[in-house]
Amino acid sequence: HFPYKLKSSLEEIKNFLTGESPEPEFGPLGDMMETAVAGRIQEYITPEMGLIRLEGEESVALFHLGEVWCPTTLVSSYFLPYHEAQTGPLHDYLPIDSFVFLAARPIACSQHSNLRYQAVVLWKRLPE
Repeated sequence: HFPYKLKSSLEEIKNFLTGESPEPEFGPLGDMMETAVAGRIQEYITPEMGLIRLEGEESVALFHLGEVWCPTTLVSSYFLPYHEAQTGPLHDYLPIDSFVFLAARPIACSQHSNLRYQAVVLWKRLPE
């Protein structure tokens, strides 16, 4: 079962990640840091969309460039949407088999499908 809970709205998380919220009540990616699961980039469907295989289960999550966040610096606890810092294709930043953390929401799916979730936010696991 995928742990999923959002204590704060995505707007509040965005404000913290960009440094607009001076005293957050949560970590760099909000409550999602506590509820995130590990996965690996499985494949790309388009240059901006792909699938993540969740570790420890047969489930897959769909993700889009818009859900990818990256640290502002290597030592920073502040993150920004990857598309704002993007200097090349997403598959260069997150190649197939890259380790990631993600928080996701369940989606309607066939009982025979492994596609069970859609990422709400994901970030690269460092160091790889």
